[in-house]
Amino acid sequence: MKLNVSSLIKTLAEYNPIVNQTAIAMNKALLVLGNILLSIFLLMEMMRWYELIGSTSKKLPQKLWLEITFKYLVCWLLIQHSANILDGLMWLLDSGAHLISKVVKIKDYSYTFDIGHTKGVAKIILNLIGGTVSLIANTIAGLLIFMRYVELYFLKVLAPVLLACLVNETVRPIAITFLKYFSSYVLIALGLSIISAIYTALSPTNFFAAIVEVEKIPYGVALASIFEGGIYIVAIVSVGRIMRQLLGV
Repeated sequence: MKLNVSSLIKTLAEYNPIVNQTAIAMNKALLVLGNILLSIFLLMEMMRWYELIGSTSKKLPQKLWLEITFKYLVCWLLIQHSANILDGLMWLLDSGAHLISKVVKIKDYSYTFDIGHTKGVAKIILNLIGGTVSLIANTIAGLLIFMRYVELYFLKVLAPVLLACLVNETVRPIAITFLKYFSSYVLIALGLSIISAIYTALSPTNFFAAIVEVEKIPYGVALASIFEGGIYIVAIVSVGRIMRQLLGV
């Protein structure tokens, strides 16, 4: 399985149009729930203000009415167009991967085990180990791309409900965390694009040339290739965690 750079920067509609249409349909179905939550938050806020100002026998100032109206109107628009807004956010954050692919001319990367000049029983053993590492590395790369899109579709469906939390101070962190999670999954494309660019430019020999003389070590090329595969696995698995840590989620 190649770390396909072109698939990393596909929109949700391009990656799987059928699943995207299903996600949009479910998103629209949850608009009712989002609007109900927004109405409940509005009612709670109005009751709070009436209780606060009513004790002073005064009316709600016109400026306060305008602020409340504007806040809830903006949130209502976010809920109604949440699918398109998230698509736009994804396009914006994916622009980093687009720019890298244009400047560096990234090619699809697929880890391949290099046995070198190993012969005999050692060749069989190292081939088995290297082949396993290669299978694991490239399978994980494919699964990461697949699970990234699954998570993005999932979050797109829940958007109307979670974005409604923006207007309420108590539950606002839920909406902010939701937006951070969505952004972190989108930015995985940028992280994997960087790794793809780095690994495409490196070979096992170049990778360890600054540390040891690979050719002078018994089975050096094969061992270096296995080690490179291990580092590759750690690098691609840690991308999602790094992006979430950077965004504080």
